[in-house]
Amino acid sequence: MTAGGETFVRVDDYVLIKAIGQARQQLIFVAPGVRKQVAEALAKAMDVIPVDRIHLIIDVDAEVCRLGYGDMLGLETLQRATSSHKTTLNHHPGIRIGLLIADDITIIYSPTPLLIEAGSDQPDKPNAIMLKQELPKSLADACAIGEERHATLEIGKDAADTAKISEVKRDLEERPPKKFNVARVERVFNSLLHYVEFRIEDYKLTTRSMLLKPHLFGVKNEDIVRRLTPKFKLFAETDSLIVEIPAIDADGNPDEKKPKEKFGPLFCGAMFQISRKKSLSSAPSSKLFATRSKPSSKSELTTSSLSC
Repeated sequence: MTAGGETFVRVDDYVLIKAIGQARQQLIFVAPGVRKQVAEALAKAMDVIPVDRIHLIIDVDAEVCRLGYGDMLGLETLQRATSSHKTTLNHHPGIRIGLLIADDITIIYSPTPLLIEAGSDQPDKPNAIMLKQELPKSLADACAIGEERHATLEIGKDAADTAKISEVKRDLEERPPKKFNVARVERVFNSLLHYVEFRIEDYKLTTRSMLLKPHLFGVKNEDIVRRLTPKFKLFAETDSLIVEIPAIDADGNPDEKKPKEKFGPLFCGAMFQISRKKSLSSAPSSKLFATRSKPSSKSELTTSSLSC
C-alpha cells in the first residue's frame, strides 16, 4: 500500500480501494462523498464483513458532487448495496474529513475536491495519516465500534433515505457540476477571462418592411384601399448591413496586419455554422452559447438564433 511503514502518506481512491478490499472484520468509511470505484469496493466488502461491523457516513448533498468530492453514480451504488444488505447509508451534513478503518488499518485523510485540484500521486505530497494496529479508543467509540457500540456514536446518526438521495439527483440534473478540468483552468486564468451575455433579436433586416397607408398616394376609393397593400423595404442593399470587425492582438489592440472579419447577411450563416462546429458541439443547433459567470454551475445559452 505504501513504500514502507510511513505514517504520513499519500491517499487517493486507489489506496482506499486496496485497503477496503483487504478488510474482513470491520469497516468504517467517513467522507464528504464517494466516487463510483470506491463505492463498488465498499459494496463488495459488504459480502464479506458482518453488517453490524460496517458503518458508512457521507454528506448526502448535491454541492458535494459539484465540488468533486464524489459523484451521483457512487451515491446510487452505495445506496443499492446498503439496501440489499439490510443496512443503512448514513448522512452527516457538512463533513469534510475522510476516515477509513479497515480491520487494523486506520487512515485519516483530506479528501480532494476535484473542482479545486486534480490530486497528486506523488508520495512526497502527503494528505493522510495511516495508523496500523493503533486505533485510538476514543475514535473507536465515536465510530460505534467500541465496547458501548452505538451508545457513543458521534457522527452519522441519521440514515440517508431514498427521498433525500432523489432530491440530490434532481438538483444535479437541474444544475449539473462543471467539468472539473475546465473549472480548474477557469480558476487559474480567471483574471484573463471576460464573460459576456448578449441577445440578438429580429436580425433579418433585409426582410423588414414598412406598411404605407393608401391615403399617402391619394387613394380614396374604399374598395381599392382594402385591396391595396403597399410596402416599403427599409434595406434594399445588403452591402449597407455588412460590418468589418478588425482582428485583435494579444494586447487587445486592432491588428492591422491581419484581415478584417466581415459580419452581415452574407456572412452570418457561415459564421454561425463554424462557431457551432468549433466549440459548442453539445449545444442545441439552433442557438449560440455565451458562457457567463454565475453561482449556478450551468453554462447557459444567452443568444438567440441568428436568422440571416
